[in-house]
Amino acid sequence: MIGAGAACARDVADDIGRLNILGGPEEQHCTVSLVAPGVLVTARHCLPLDPRRQLNALLGYERGAFRRLVRSVAGDWKRLPLRDLAFLCDTGLDGGLDLSGVPIEGMAVTPRGYGTPRPHELSARRCHVLTPPAVGLVYMDCTVSHGMSGGPLLAGRRIVGTIIARGPDYGIAERLDAETLAAACPGRITAAAPSRP
Repeated sequence: MIGAGAACARDVADDIGRLNILGGPEEQHCTVSLVAPGVLVTARHCLPLDPRRQLNALLGYERGAFRRLVRSVAGDWKRLPLRDLAFLCDTGLDGGLDLSGVPIEGMAVTPRGYGTPRPHELSARRCHVLTPPAVGLVYMDCTVSHGMSGGPLLAGRRIVGTIIARGPDYGIAERLDAETLAAACPGRITAAAPSRP
């Protein structure tokens, strides 16, 4: 694992990256987010089953250029049981998106990721939460595209979920909070009572 942090002010795009899955028959990618110092999160289904497959997380990626690189293998990632979330807990990176958001019905949210038809550009859409999170899932009133899996669902700079699926006219994210992160990566963050947006 390699991490190189930059000690300068970053915008939200610097904590989002393209996750390239190497060694397969064709190019595969998802999206990844830095959610706490040293901690990356993506959708569990993005990770290959072979624990030796290599992954490159390119944070701040845009059209071939990136700010920070983290190399790993699939076996380095902690996959949460019964959740479509996976964490890389000790990258050595600084920064990260704010985990204090709580999604509520009607809240404006922005899914971000490297989806088709522009898989080399970070995309964003304006959406709204459809229903209160049920069983850890957040439904939004816009769809997401292939490649955005693992990307953040943001309310401002606050991450409220990780994109995992799409329907014909809606998107689905796994709810992400400090308690989930603390369970996945003990010692990286202390779970606190949820705050209101």
